[in-house]
Amino acid sequence: MNPERLILGLLLALTFAIRAIRPDQPIVENYVGRQIPTAMVARNLERGSGFLHPQLDTGPFPNLFLVEPPIYAQVVAFVRPLLGFDLEPTGRLISASATVLAAWGLYGLVRRREGSRAALLALGSFCAFPVMIRYGRAFQPDALMLGAILAGLRGWDEFEESGDWRWAAFGGFVFSVGLALKITVIWAGIPFFLIVRRWSVRSRIAMLVLMTLPAMAWYLHAWHEVLNPGTGSLASSDNARVWIRLLAMENWLRFSILENLAQGLVLRSFTPVGFVLASGGLFVSGKLDRVWVGWGLGCLISILVLSGKWHHAYYWMVVAPLMAVGTGRVLGNLMSRGKGGKIGSFVLTLGFLAACSWQSASTWRTPSDWLSLREAGDLVEVLSSDRDLVIAPEAVLYSADRKGFRLEFDPSAARRAAGEWGFEIPDSSDPLALTEFYRSQLPSQFLNFQGDSLASGAIWIVPNQILVADVGLETTDGGRHAWRESIRRRPGTRILADRPDLMIAEIR
Repeated sequence: MNPERLILGLLLALTFAIRAIRPDQPIVENYVGRQIPTAMVARNLERGSGFLHPQLDTGPFPNLFLVEPPIYAQVVAFVRPLLGFDLEPTGRLISASATVLAAWGLYGLVRRREGSRAALLALGSFCAFPVMIRYGRAFQPDALMLGAILAGLRGWDEFEESGDWRWAAFGGFVFSVGLALKITVIWAGIPFFLIVRRWSVRSRIAMLVLMTLPAMAWYLHAWHEVLNPGTGSLASSDNARVWIRLLAMENWLRFSILENLAQGLVLRSFTPVGFVLASGGLFVSGKLDRVWVGWGLGCLISILVLSGKWHHAYYWMVVAPLMAVGTGRVLGNLMSRGKGGKIGSFVLTLGFLAACSWQSASTWRTPSDWLSLREAGDLVEVLSSDRDLVIAPEAVLYSADRKGFRLEFDPSAARRAAGEWGFEIPDSSDPLALTEFYRSQLPSQFLNFQGDSLASGAIWIVPNQILVADVGLETTDGGRHAWRESIRRRPGTRILADRPDLMIAEIR
């Protein structure tokens, strides 16, 4: 067997295997409020909510999650019965497979421009970056987006080299799926323009518009749903306002933005060793191919425009291919410089892999605040029925497979949660303000869905009981401690479970 193909196969297998470790752990590691909603949407799609109406299990109902087309969630819902796994491991394995697809696409793009050695080193770096380990296995669409974009660009690259229209069809379809998964990566049209040179500028523009049409069609549909007064939750319109505020350039005057960007780029996503290696490969090791320049320009535009969102660490996944190219270039150059270069490259590689391992180790450990999550979910499921209202963190509602209202402790988060109903809570500093607000909406605001289809058969009811539930160590969060103390003192409360890491109560 060709040694290069053997190494390639081993690296791709390793890329998948690393991310397939503990696929059934609770999907709350690196918790940023993204995995749980995606899992809720996937479960509801499997139960028949419909692709055009992706729904959450948090009120007010129906709470449509219109941030992006639920392509990833639909894939999970389709594949899960075929594999016979639970929802969470299925989602992780799909993300792991998508990361392999991204690695395959990156390898082909780098090999044509930098040679096989740099391509294999870039692939290994891409596999090892902490950001790609953390979110290359997460229950969210980002890994699938990156895999589709890189595989699509490789398809166009193969078409440019061979003229085979089958590669163009593959590249066009997969690239359009990537854009639909996350329209924020529209800047990937820059490397597309730089790869496809056999067509005129007008033809390339027309193709890019064509590949963007599925995403645009979705957002037209989403806008129609947001304007529909029967939608229920105002979360989608509120999310649109948040995105508009992110476009304000005065965000760059905030020190916290610059701090988040520096930590994401230098520390958390690529490690200091990886950052230095990649910088050397991009800026020192000879002329950089225009495709990587275009990719870097796209990342820069995204950072400038969406600076307020880059504190979410998974946004740094789109920078990983560029950093991998730089790392592969510098290590490849060192290896070609005789015995001393090979030793230096070996030492740097060991240091880089050690830093990545240390930075990524927490990925397979459930955070201490969520250790009792599944126990809480099981208890809530036993203590309640689908005719009951449950007020709890999203993760608890998902674990218990119950519909309810999202519990928040931070005053700003509580205000936003109430804002999804079109109301303002009178005193967001009161630990029980959000809980009492939810209770005040009954019976007129709680929906119980009958039958398999969440989009039909809804009737208004008064729940049999109202449960509140929380997990996490009480001492680690002042807001959580204040809320639990208020629940204990609240008249008409029946405590069902009260431990330092878990609380469930019935309120009247």
